[in-house]
Order: sequence, then C-alpha cells, then structure tokens
Amino acid sequence: MTEKEEKIVEILERLAAQSGIEIIDYKMAGVHSAKPKISVTADTRKGITIDQCATFSNELGDMLAAYQLFTGEYQLDVSSPGMSIPMTFDWQFERAIGRRIKVIRFIPDSGKETIVKGDLKDFSEATLTV
Repeated sequence: MTEKEEKIVEILERLAAQSGIEIIDYKMAGVHSAKPKISVTADTRKGITIDQCATFSNELGDMLAAYQLFTGEYQLDVSSPGMSIPMTFDWQFERAIGRRIKVIRFIPDSGKETIVKGDLKDFSEATLTV
C-alpha cells in the first residue's frame, strides 16, 4: 500500500470511529491516476440509512480535500452492504437472527458448494443454526 493509500485508510477509519460507523469493506482504484475511485461499504450496528451514507460521504470528501490528497476530480461512493455482501462481523449475525438468510458453504475436498436458505435461529463462532 502506498503512502497516499495509507493516509486515505487512516482518514476513513478515524472518521468512521468518530461517526459510529463500521467499515465493512473499501476499495481504491487508480489512486495515482487522473480519475481515482474510492468505494466504501459502511454499516452501523442498527443498520445504516441513506442519509447516514450521504453524511459520511460528504464528511469523508471534506477530509480528503483538507489533506489535499487529490489534485483533480475523483469518485467517492459510500453505500450500505445490501443483500449481496456477506456478513463478516458477529453483530451482523446478531442483527440477522430471525431473518431469512442464504448460507453458501464451500467443501474444499470436493470443490463443491452447498446452499442452505432459512431463518437464522442462532449463531456462535463456529456454528450457524438455520
């Protein structure tokens, strides 16, 4: 990771902590090109609203401008995880208890996947009960 990318991540993480927002994922493309793009997937433990995404995007844009990390235009996208982003944090599973989920399990020995759909009843570090 370049020094510029490290600074972007530092700003992103600091602002998220101050805002009570969890960064689920981020991607940076062309950071050193004429048309850089930063994509952030954000959430909160209670779920994130469109207004929270917009506010976070505006604040992040202001901070990036204050540090003068880009000389020209850049694209900044902040969005919620949506249905297609896998859950990775315990609090996401806790929030999903009682909701319909789809679990895709990869079996390394056979190279096959099994898919289970149903309501999440419980979870632990190693087990999901659907």
